[in-house]
Amino acid sequence: SMKLSDIAILFLIIHVVADFYLLSIGLGAEKESKDKSLARHTVVYATVMLLSALALTLIQGDPRMMWAGLALSALHAAADLMKYRISKAKRMGSPDAQAWLYLSD
Repeated sequence: SMKLSDIAILFLIIHVVADFYLLSIGLGAEKESKDKSLARHTVVYATVMLLSALALTLIQGDPRMMWAGLALSALHAAADLMKYRISKAKRMGSPDAQAWLYLSD
C-alpha cells in the first residue's frame, strides 16, 4: 500500500499532465471564452484523470483511488466553469469580475 504523500504526488503529476501538458495553446486560450473549448478541455482532463485513477485502483486494489479521481475531475470542472463564467462577466463589463477571476485561480 502506498503512503498518502505518494498518492498525492501521483495525482498532482496526473493533474499537471492533464491540465497543462495535454492542453494545446489554442485550447488553453479558448477555454475561457468558448463553450466547446471548455467542454473539450473538461473531457480530456476527466479522461486522463479517470483512466489514471482506474490504473491506480487496479494496481493498489483500493477503490478510493477511483473516488479520488472522480472528485478531482469534478472539482477541476467546477473551478474551470467558475473561471469561464467570471471571464464572461468581465467581458460584459462587470467591475467585480477581475477580482473574482484572480481569486479563483
